[in-house]
Amino acid sequence: MPTARHAVDWQSHRNRGPWEAFALGVNTGVAEVEWVPEIFGLFGIAGELILSTIEASAEVEIARRGRESETGAPMRAALSRTMRFFAEGQANNLIVFGHTVANIAVRTLAMRPDFDVDGIWGLRSDSFVPRSDHPGAWTSLNKYLAKEVKMATAAFDGCSQLMADDLQLLTMGPWGELWGLRGEQYHRWRGESPGVSALNFAYPSMWDRLQEAGSVSLGDLHAPYVEGDRLLDELLDVVERTLAQVTDWMPIFFDACTDSFAAARDALNARRDLNSSF
Repeated sequence: MPTARHAVDWQSHRNRGPWEAFALGVNTGVAEVEWVPEIFGLFGIAGELILSTIEASAEVEIARRGRESETGAPMRAALSRTMRFFAEGQANNLIVFGHTVANIAVRTLAMRPDFDVDGIWGLRSDSFVPRSDHPGAWTSLNKYLAKEVKMATAAFDGCSQLMADDLQLLTMGPWGELWGLRGEQYHRWRGESPGVSALNFAYPSMWDRLQEAGSVSLGDLHAPYVEGDRLLDELLDVVERTLAQVTDWMPIFFDACTDSFAAARDALNARRDLNSSF
């Protein structure tokens, strides 16, 4: 499965971090080397997020097959909740994956002494330092952050601009849809899962129906709950499409990011050589 292979590649890339930090530190002695462990460590974290997302797909499928063969309403409702639980876990992982790659990108750019964090979403120049757990040292991926990173790389080399373009590309596909859906269900109306007699959010109110029809019956008090299936299907669909998008996107971003890191590393080595010549 290509998704798993890309995720393992990212985890394996993490192992280069100590060597890269050692080599650059010995050669240059510059402060920017302190970003190296975080950059490579975040690659490992991102890889694990995708691996666990894939592994949760098995749980979703087990619950799906169980629900298809189940005839009892209570058990079908329980299996629907199980599907949603694991799908929401997948959605959460994929969103965190996006935030992780955004922090990889800004830390890779921070390898350059002329990188200015002012104006980058969520980052504060007084907090954006290596090994900081201050909120101002960490950003979150969204379309605004992607645009700001793109602007920040305008004067940098082509590979850094490609990295910024790729970051923006992630927000423009299903990942962006998932980000919006997660925001809705975390902060607004989540809706209950299928199989229960819940309330339909979009269903006309009793007052609206009374105004329109002039009368309502007792049977209208509890309209059949129809939104649960839509909510679950929507979540499953966008998770599946986002995972497919990420599968295609990971090697593209990986190449651009590693090229940007190499360019920054070479620039630091060149600066050392220039300084040592005087």
